Amino acid sequence: MTNKNTDLDRPLHLLNPRKAPNLADHTPWRSAPEGISPRTPSDKTVRIGVLGGQFGSTFQWHLDPNCKVTAVCDLRDDRLERLVKAYGPAATYKDFHQFLKHPDLDAIAVFTPVPLPVWTVTEAM
Repeated sequence: MTNKNTDLDRPLHLLNPRKAPNLADHTPWRSAPEGISPRTPSDKTVRIGVLGGQFGSTFQWHLDPNCKVTAVCDLRDDRLERLVKAYGPAATYKDFHQFLKHPDLDAIAVFTPVPLPVWTVTEAM
């Protein structure tokens, strides 16, 4: 069986860049929908705990001026080190239940292997 790529197989804007959609016309963050006031920035800092040091060390919300990673948790030392390297000084925990007791947490980001997120989120609630 031969695979023939035809122009019909490709999006039009890839064939002719001048016909690419104007993304500026489709950006929902430029203005709030009618009847809803735009979000006003908050001065409150959200203190985040990160559970899981492999995939969890790749997110960049800590670069937001209103977010701070205050605690990290993983069973493995190398992953705890990766979390601290990614997010800066934070309290480190190997025990999940001790992590949940950290006094400076507003939110927890869960990056554990399946099926553990269900259990960890249920325990955190």
